[in-house]
Amino acid sequence: MKKTRFPRVALENFRSMAPGKLKAEIESSKARLAILTPRNHKEELLIAGNWKRIGVLQVILEHQQDPELEKLLGPIAVLVD
Repeated sequence: MKKTRFPRVALENFRSMAPGKLKAEIESSKARLAILTPRNHKEELLIAGNWKRIGVLQVILEHQQDPELEKLLGPIAVLVD
């Protein structure tokens, strides 16, 4: 499985975000992606990438205060500068 590229800056922003606000962000992203219908292969890939991003956000939400968060993201995301 290909890992999702996830910016370190975004990781720090989501890590410092209030848990309720982060959960609302995840839920709104899920709702928006659920109604999208891809018209071609490129859109399918974009939507799949956004679902992977939501998975990363859920891990961040669960382990927001964990100092080992970057190691926990290792199997699903590549942190980029």
